[in-house]
Amino acid sequence: MLKLPEWRTFQEQRVTVYQDDTLFWKFYLVPNYVTIRKDDSGKPVFLLIAYSFGDQDREENPDLPRGGGYMVLDVEMRVDPDDEAVIKEQLQRDVDQMWHELKRLAEQAGRNVQSYRITSHHNLPRLSTEVSLGVDDVLLGLGPDLPEAPPGDQPPKVVLASPTWVEGTFKVSAPQSEHLVSNRLAEGKTSLIGTNVASANLDLTPAGAAFMVETLVDPNGTGVTDLTPIQITYNLKFVARVPPVSVVASANTRSVYAAVKGIFHDYEGGGCDEDTVSHSEQNMEMAVSSGLIDMKIDVGWPDVPDDLVNQMRSDAMKSVQDALTKRLADKKPAPVPAADDPTREFVNRESDIFYLKTEMSMDFTTFTHQETMASTRKQDINPQGTLQAFLHGLSPQEIRQFVRKIDLDDPFFQTLDLKAWVFGIDWDKDPIDFVEVEIGYSGTDENGQQVNKATTFIFTKDKKEFAWDPSLIGAKREYRCRWRIGYRGHAESEWSAWETKASNRLSLSVQPPGKVDLSLKVGDISFDTVTKSVQVEIEYEDASRGVPRIGTMVKLDAGTAEQRFTNWIFKPRSKPVRYRPTFFLKNGQTVVGEWQETSSDTVLINEPRSENRLDVLLVPSGRSWAQVVQSVVTMRYADIRNGVMAEAFYQLKSLEEFKQFAVYVANGGPRKFEYQVVTTFQDGSSEESGWLNGDGDSTVQIAVKEPPELVVDVLPMMLDFAFTPVVEVGLRYEDPANGIHESQTFALTSKDNQTWSVPLSNPAKTDFSVRYTYNCADGQVVERPEEMAPDPKVTVPKLLVPEVFASFVPRMIDFAATPVVEVNIGYSDPSRGQDVQETFTFIDTTPQTFRVQVDAAAPKTYQVEIVYYLADGQIVTRPAVTSNKTQITIPKYVHAA
Repeated sequence: MLKLPEWRTFQEQRVTVYQDDTLFWKFYLVPNYVTIRKDDSGKPVFLLIAYSFGDQDREENPDLPRGGGYMVLDVEMRVDPDDEAVIKEQLQRDVDQMWHELKRLAEQAGRNVQSYRITSHHNLPRLSTEVSLGVDDVLLGLGPDLPEAPPGDQPPKVVLASPTWVEGTFKVSAPQSEHLVSNRLAEGKTSLIGTNVASANLDLTPAGAAFMVETLVDPNGTGVTDLTPIQITYNLKFVARVPPVSVVASANTRSVYAAVKGIFHDYEGGGCDEDTVSHSEQNMEMAVSSGLIDMKIDVGWPDVPDDLVNQMRSDAMKSVQDALTKRLADKKPAPVPAADDPTREFVNRESDIFYLKTEMSMDFTTFTHQETMASTRKQDINPQGTLQAFLHGLSPQEIRQFVRKIDLDDPFFQTLDLKAWVFGIDWDKDPIDFVEVEIGYSGTDENGQQVNKATTFIFTKDKKEFAWDPSLIGAKREYRCRWRIGYRGHAESEWSAWETKASNRLSLSVQPPGKVDLSLKVGDISFDTVTKSVQVEIEYEDASRGVPRIGTMVKLDAGTAEQRFTNWIFKPRSKPVRYRPTFFLKNGQTVVGEWQETSSDTVLINEPRSENRLDVLLVPSGRSWAQVVQSVVTMRYADIRNGVMAEAFYQLKSLEEFKQFAVYVANGGPRKFEYQVVTTFQDGSSEESGWLNGDGDSTVQIAVKEPPELVVDVLPMMLDFAFTPVVEVGLRYEDPANGIHESQTFALTSKDNQTWSVPLSNPAKTDFSVRYTYNCADGQVVERPEEMAPDPKVTVPKLLVPEVFASFVPRMIDFAATPVVEVNIGYSDPSRGQDVQETFTFIDTTPQTFRVQVDAAAPKTYQVEIVYYLADGQIVTRPAVTSNKTQITIPKYVHAA
């Protein structure tokens, strides 16, 4: 199997080469382009037929089209034989080098080179890690007769193979116009074998057939263009081995121990059964997001698929969970059910019980897990390209093998059939009455006589389309056209230059020559930090045509990114438009630009950039700005000799912000500046830096000294909000010596983490207390006494309320024999008016849980009934039994003897 990434890319030959993951002398060549398929004799597999129906057929069936064409072609992905020879020569040099390196290693170890193997290391040239051969890169002790063994006396010869293609489609992009193509089979699946041959065909209109013939064949009958109007795109997938992914997970055992205390209570005696522990992925996810477990994944390669990374993460979390379970708990066999226990056959006797260790017996060292996984994937590639003119250079006799044209005297092929439109005119707003278009058509007819034909179209608001259908002069379709505009209340414009056209669909883009229309757009201007606004003066004048000076002034700023200068002059615009920007900077400076000229329709206004500009970037730095309200930075520049003064104030509130101070200094002027930083904190304190000096373009780091603080994370991941909808967590910090008395109460209603921070006067005093109040769903309020918190990560314990709890595990069920299994549970406490009935439906091995809160003196037993829906349609119900188990493994249905 080939492996990713590629071994080499041959740019000149346009081929990507991949190496095999087992045989280092085996390679896979994948061309980056597509070509027309050629048969065994080297001829292209291509046919174009142009045809038309005769007069008699058209008279008998008026619905017939005038004619059309049909084109069929095969394309493939094939490496040119000459290119393959060049590539193979280079690959052989690579193989020779690897074999000699293996031979050197073998001789050093006193072994034969055939006992050595190169492992499937991946070529990762874009990463910093250097891959080199060493003892760890070979496998020892394999016999020389294995197919993976290299020759013992000389380097192996390069072997070329095809990738394992698993999915593939193609698409032909030929002319899309319905006037050229009437039907197509131009996309579908590739063969997935060999060179991935794909076949396509197009039904062409008469115009489309003529278009393809004229494109591919010269009037003298030989092949003409270097490129065809046909583009091919492949969408392929092949199987490949990807570089391995490594994962490292670590956990602070002490913090995890405190977090899981609330889990170990469901089983009799305060334990937790094996299935409950193994199905706690949600708790593991919350532990990772809360920071109790640190998970880091090194993909090793930028293109590792997400499903592999997610699999690695899931496996690592399972390994960490198993290791932490062994670290935190002791495992003991589950007690054997009594002989008179009606649910004894429901209980999973293979499931062990885990009991949480005492703190005295715990080892609180940090746990670390490392793992590496290799995998395969489906790799996408999309070779594509425009087909080169495979008919280029062929003689007329050879061309007739691939392009067949039938010349008929149908009137469709003897008329120009010209239709014309104009666009670019706003008839409602522009002062234009009409657009006049002249058409000239001339040539030599079949009798050798010169023939001239002409017409004029007058387009108005109400007449926007014209048609002209003269007979063709010989086979010529070229004609000339020009236009002019009739202005309302003014003389007509000058005629445009003559243009030669060949299409029978003439769309003229008319740009009124008597109009000045200039768009001024904001370019590279920093309105956030440097420039307040830009004022642009604009003027136009053409004395030679009698156009006096006209002009205006526009403003650009953060809210106005574009302005237009529009003026009707009713004469051709033959002079450039002049403009001059003036920049008003945030530091109080005004920078007047030079007059500039433009003949285009759009101008970008950019901030002036020169060596006289001083740029200073203000960047916050430090560990954290959590206690900072703001830092105000005053920037000051003074050049008294040249009269350049600038001062600006900038406000920074977080590490993510930055500001820019810019000054345009005089030629040869100083580049020194001053700045002052004043920072205020949330506790009302502040600090002032005094005036500091800087010189030249630079980055100034704005660092603040934050007061020490205590940061407490409240983690509600263990709470059951169904029983305790609201849990209040009260935090209190006391430092009487420094007059600090802080407290905070969080009302938790979801498993979102909360954070509390307290500024410290004494950094050594970080102890605080915590108090829990549980508001239960039945109206009860349970308070726990205040206690000192052992860690700034406070995992809120679950309230152990009286309840009837049972987890039903369907892992023994044969779902092929019993596709659906129902479990009916009933709990009753008549003396307290409590009656709960619930039905669970199982169609897979996912466990389900029954839970109901009860009074402390209420019965703890419940009724359970199992109903099996058999594959043959039968329904079998087991007699209901009474149980008090917290976990029941649903037994497999067994046919009665």
